[in-house]
Amino acid sequence: MIKKLQYTEIIDRYQSREMSADEVLRFHNDLLTNRALAKEFKLEQDLDIILRQYKIIDFRKKLLNIYHMGESKKKTVSVVALGGRKWYMAAASVVFLMVLGGLLLFTMPRNYSNEDLFRKYYSTENVLDVARSGNANIVEAVIKFQEKDYKTATQLFSTILQSETDNTAAWFYNGIACIETEQFGNAIKSFQRIITDNNSFYIEHAEWYLGLCYLKNNDTNKAIAQFQKISSESRNYHKVDAQQILAKLQKK
Repeated sequence: MIKKLQYTEIIDRYQSREMSADEVLRFHNDLLTNRALAKEFKLEQDLDIILRQYKIIDFRKKLLNIYHMGESKKKTVSVVALGGRKWYMAAASVVFLMVLGGLLLFTMPRNYSNEDLFRKYYSTENVLDVARSGNANIVEAVIKFQEKDYKTATQLFSTILQSETDNTAAWFYNGIACIETEQFGNAIKSFQRIITDNNSFYIEHAEWYLGLCYLKNNDTNKAIAQFQKISSESRNYHKVDAQQILAKLQKK
């Protein structure tokens, strides 16, 4: 297990792609068994999103500054020529409308499409360590997965599953690889197989990705039912995210 004092360093190494394939697999496994690490990793991802939005927020601040400067000038200037005042009022009106539009943009509730929600919550980061099975074919398939060669990965997992139909780990990775190659029907079958087998180590994550597949396919009713099931389980790893998705779906 990764020690707490090493979280920042290890997350940085992971995000900088400095880890070996074995280290990446161990890191992914720790994400699923160490809630503190997973929480810190999610925080890092949230910070990245915030930084990407910084330019938009900075633009809003500039608009507000322009507006406040205009308000200050109106209070301090006592004598203004009529023509100048008309020009000033017109310019101030434009600035005010820009600021108002910016404020509305940031304060109005946003309606998320199913595609928006899928992109916001889907990630391949929280995957599981299957290399411990000792199967060389599994390791090769996972390496292709980590290299983002998802097409080859699906082919390798498909071959494995022909002879190892009870290999839950392979079903899971195959499902993720199918999502990446937009084979959502096959992905759904993979996750449903895991849920049917009721493998306690994989089932929470299979249920989560199954719900995301339903979102991607615009099968909203099934997605809602899936996320309601997840959110009703008090100790489910994905409970909070499922609740957030349900709240956003209700705004549509």
